[in-house]
Amino acid sequence: MSLDFDIRSAIMVGALLNTLIAIMLLIVRKTLPANFQNSLSWWWFGLLLQPAGFVLIALRGHVPNFVSVVLANMMIAAALACFAIAMRMFTGVRQRRAYALILVLLAGFFAIFYSNDLLSRIISLSLLHTLLLAFCARAIYRQELKITRVSHVLAGLFVIGALSMASRAGYHIVSHDPIVDIFSMRWPTILSYGMGGLLPIVGTIGFLLMCTERSQKDLERMASEDPLTGAYNRRALAEFGMREMARARRHGIPLSVILIDIDYFKKINDELGHAAGDLALIETVRRLQKNLRSEDYLGRMGGEEFLVLLPDTDIQQAQVLAQRIREEFASHPMLLLEQHRSITLSGGITLLSASDHIFDDMLRRADDAMYTAKVLGRNRMQLDKTIATM
Repeated sequence: MSLDFDIRSAIMVGALLNTLIAIMLLIVRKTLPANFQNSLSWWWFGLLLQPAGFVLIALRGHVPNFVSVVLANMMIAAALACFAIAMRMFTGVRQRRAYALILVLLAGFFAIFYSNDLLSRIISLSLLHTLLLAFCARAIYRQELKITRVSHVLAGLFVIGALSMASRAGYHIVSHDPIVDIFSMRWPTILSYGMGGLLPIVGTIGFLLMCTERSQKDLERMASEDPLTGAYNRRALAEFGMREMARARRHGIPLSVILIDIDYFKKINDELGHAAGDLALIETVRRLQKNLRSEDYLGRMGGEEFLVLLPDTDIQQAQVLAQRIREEFASHPMLLLEQHRSITLSGGITLLSASDHIFDDMLRRADDAMYTAKVLGRNRMQLDKTIATM
């Protein structure tokens, strides 16, 4: 079969490029983190289905109408549904696969029901594609994570695609021009096939950039978080501490810290096992976090020792918070492996002073105060003696 370079030829070229992109994605998919694999698989299926559907359309007149009309349009709708599911899976939005399946089946229904009415078929399918593309954009903007520039670009691409399909449907609804040939060189046709060829290619690049961006953020988070509890680790706390010290001095505001240790933690590990100990650490972080503001910092210094960094908080406010935390732990036992265990805390409280040059200076005083709390019988929050004598 000989094809001149017309819309059919352009469709074939676009399908070839999309297939090459699908092959490239298959090669690089395994190099990306495991938590992206499922969403990438759905995107990859879409990359296979869309060019296959467009090729079947380009072969209209050379293959049975059921193949070039019904099957082709269902494959294109299924491809867009795969993109929508991939986006929703990646962003953590509810996937609604049943709705996607209904839309794919509707594409087949419209192709069959309007088999002898080309105008109505194009309008209905264009509106259906508009809906599927809008679902993709909506998944990006509904995610709980911060919307980045790459996310905006990819969502914008889906919006442009949805507007293109809506414009095509609107043009045919208003104009009522009879359509003799779906390959005619009119702007709605060129726009439709152009977006169909470019969207998967540009979208794949955007999707991979989103994966790379998310991977980088995950690595940064892992470098600053304690893997067991999700609290900040010692390294991150040191950075935050120095930054908050500089801010406190620049603006003339107080900065307090509370160093906290779980009393008799070794007994939990010895009597209930390390799994129970891990649960105790996780629950400790949850309870501490519940009492803190969004601007406060909570970190695990190591073992069963935790640090609370309190910007713009004077020593009286820090004492009130520390006592509230201590009382809550003492009055509410933890459920550890189906056993209730009373957990108490000892802590040291201190305030940024003029003599502190580095964050470790504050930590040393808080640690001395916490040691004093242990010596005095535990289950208490001890004020730094240098502050107490002021």
